[in-house]
Amino acid sequence: PAYADPTGHNYPALHHACMGTSASPVNFLLSIGAKALINWSAAARTPLMLAKEPAIWHELLRQGADPNHFVWAKDQNDKPVRLHPLTLAARYNQPAKVKALLVAGADPDAEGGAALWEARKHEKQSPTMVADIERYSAGEHGQ
Repeated sequence: PAYADPTGHNYPALHHACMGTSASPVNFLLSIGAKALINWSAAARTPLMLAKEPAIWHELLRQGADPNHFVWAKDQNDKPVRLHPLTLAARYNQPAKVKALLVAGADPDAEGGAALWEARKHEKQSPTMVADIERYSAGEHGQ
């Protein structure tokens, strides 16, 4: 089933559950077949993009969510742009999620390094986020 969120989008149940605070509904939905929606875009967001809680994004990644799966959206000028989970995590100042996505194989150079550009906006609050993206971009994450 789909649920209407306050902005008027209709998200499948998995997407809606990923916006919550508990991994239990996510795990339940994945166990009964919602795994087919794990990389599905609804309203230009995948479940991974919507997940705010570490337990949820870690479970999605464990179950096969693609850290490089992008979606098409429109920017403020109505121009089509590709949105990546890493770029969105950096945009919303989620350093732990950025790190988890990088560890899972997210491409730090996607869309010309948009994630680093977004992370730099939050560098004073989250300097490790910038450092992590730079390290993975340089291929130094294993050192």
